Amino acid sequence: MSVIHTPRHATLDERQLFIPAMLALVMVFFLFRLWYVQIVRAEALTAEGVATGVDVVLRLAPRGRIVDRNGVVLAGVQENAVVTAVYDTVEKNPEAVSEVAGMLGVTPARLKQPLKQWDPYVPSVVHVGVKPEAASYIAEAGDRLPGFAIEFQPTRTYYEPLALSHVMGYVWKPSEKEEKRLKEQGIEPQTYVGRAGFEAQYEKLLMGVPGAEQMAVDPQMRPLRTISVDRPVPGEELVLALDIRLQRLATQLLAGRKGAVVASDPRTGEILCLVSSPSFDIHLYDNGISSADYARLNTDKAKPMINRAIQGQYPPGSTFKIVTSIAAQLAGVFDPTRRVTCNSTYKLGNRTWTCLGRHGSVDFKAAMAASCNVYFYDLATRARPANIQKAIKALGLGNKQYIDLPHESKGIAPQGEYIESETPRRKWMPYDTLNVGFGQWPVVLTPLQMLSVVSIAANSGKVYRPHLLLGTNDANGVLRRTGPEVIASLDFPASFWSTMREALVGVIDGGTAGSARIPEVRWGGKTGSSQHSGGPTSHGWFVGFAPADSPRIAIAVIVESAGHGGVVAAPIAKEIVAKYLLGNLSLTPEVQSTVKPLANTRTSSAAGESPID
Repeated sequence: MSVIHTPRHATLDERQLFIPAMLALVMVFFLFRLWYVQIVRAEALTAEGVATGVDVVLRLAPRGRIVDRNGVVLAGVQENAVVTAVYDTVEKNPEAVSEVAGMLGVTPARLKQPLKQWDPYVPSVVHVGVKPEAASYIAEAGDRLPGFAIEFQPTRTYYEPLALSHVMGYVWKPSEKEEKRLKEQGIEPQTYVGRAGFEAQYEKLLMGVPGAEQMAVDPQMRPLRTISVDRPVPGEELVLALDIRLQRLATQLLAGRKGAVVASDPRTGEILCLVSSPSFDIHLYDNGISSADYARLNTDKAKPMINRAIQGQYPPGSTFKIVTSIAAQLAGVFDPTRRVTCNSTYKLGNRTWTCLGRHGSVDFKAAMAASCNVYFYDLATRARPANIQKAIKALGLGNKQYIDLPHESKGIAPQGEYIESETPRRKWMPYDTLNVGFGQWPVVLTPLQMLSVVSIAANSGKVYRPHLLLGTNDANGVLRRTGPEVIASLDFPASFWSTMREALVGVIDGGTAGSARIPEVRWGGKTGSSQHSGGPTSHGWFVGFAPADSPRIAIAVIVESAGHGGVVAAPIAKEIVAKYLLGNLSLTPEVQSTVKPLANTRTSSAAGESPID
């Protein structure tokens, strides 16, 4: 009989090994995860453990470029090395502050000044434009310069810092006043904002959309790590109506003088040129202007900070005779054929007003060409004060022209029964009619306002709002233009305007503005010389338009204390008009000599006398 034995050990099946293997893998995974968390991620997770929230740090958007009407870049953006500092850290390390300030050539107090209004635990820019050697040293210093670092940020760059200082303005960190102003306009202030001029006027278009970096922060709001980053969107590219060639030329022609030039296309109000002299260097504001530079500019007797083109207020002199003629048309007494005899004086009551010469019998065109005061004393008297005031009001004189620049002056032009510009105010007197009739006190206007006066003659009764913004360029470089806006209109017969233009052409062809003659261009204008309390020599004026038959440029020039407008201001206007219409210049030594100021004796209209015109 056979016996069958059962095996002592059962044979293992592969399926029986699956569960132990899986358990082993899970154990290995958890051991690895434990090692990763406790060793590799220990520091980061410890920081996350104490994090209490998320802070959003805005990243500067590149400001939009600004170009002239021909596409020349006037204000751009470039990556620039900037020094950043953490206020909480640098406050505890004054030695580091002193060392960095020394490298940058500024005082420790000025270096720290921008930090006081920003987050004390987040890096803030304290200096723009660092030399490579200093940037390398600070970047590599580490713990030797705690709180300081180097970053590269898109910063504003100006390519015409002198010619455009009064137009462009500057960019810097907003003051409390600026923040309040922007928020009232519905604009959230960014790290840098336009603080003056065009930059401030169009902040909303130029600022772009800042990027945002979300950061985890600890209970003291100190950054721990970056969570996410949204890239900034650049501002729009703005196109100025300015022609930088005219801007440079006007700056050159006014160099060493006090005065202003402003020119426009009278058909649209586009400002082609706007210069005030003396000027200043915009780059003084690159890191926030120093107290020393600010004091120097503000105490300079030449007043370089004033934009004379829109803020300077001057008696317009004989250029105002255009307004007197308009008043006569409103009164119904304008007759260009009527003749007046000039024997060099005009009597009103017991006062005598004088004229530049003895012109004999003159009609309107001859009187305008010779700038005969006697003719216009008579014209103002016949027009009567009420119509002079109507003309002033119709042209918007004594009010802003609403150019797209901040801080425009209103000027002074009497309207109504009283002379409001005096304290205490007084009633309009008969002699005021004569003084106003040839542009003396109590009329005080800006060059921009006188540009509007000559533009209405050039444009047959219409004045467009003067504006610097021509439009914006889209992503494809296609210009979206801003539309013109009428701000003054006079519905006079075409014959009045043609007579006015022909009379002003006569001023250049055979009158007081012969120095403005351009052989290739027939054009019109008016000289003026105005009294002032600043010295014995009168201010020199010239206003004009060209070409005479279809004006494409109107211009106003004022040169302070420079004498006769025909000697000083008219030649400056000539060069600018020739450059714009012909593309050439005649800056020969002979022409340069004609724009030098000549002495002229100032007289007083308050005493019943006329200034030289």
